[in-house]
Amino acid sequence: MTSIASDIVKINNSSGALFNFLGDLNNLEKLMPEQVIKWKSTENDCSFTIKGMADLSLIISQKIPAKRIVINSGINSKIRFEMLLDLTEISNDSTDVRFTINAELNPIMKMMVQTPLLNFLNILVQKLKDIHS
Repeated sequence: MTSIASDIVKINNSSGALFNFLGDLNNLEKLMPEQVIKWKSTENDCSFTIKGMADLSLIISQKIPAKRIVINSGINSKIRFEMLLDLTEISNDSTDVRFTINAELNPIMKMMVQTPLLNFLNILVQKLKDIHS
């Protein structure tokens, strides 16, 4: 199993507020880089295309209030993975956030996607910070 984790980012907002925002996949579009096109979403699932790369779909599979959201790849995704959105409340208005992708990747695929996925996760957490701080 390959695990790729974003930087831990401190966001000046409560874990509850961040959980409510991230728990609605309609909001995830606000965090996406400009290479993401053809966005479609509901509260619990979404699909999109990363220009020149792949079509992906995501579905929320678990919510642990104010702590973690687990998102799994959907039927339309060619690669099976899970994405963990972890929230660690530091105080009433401060939360550490880390996004992690766990995937079964062969060594060649891992070499090809590790850096782009890490950059993608870091973009997501930084945009989350920009929106909520």
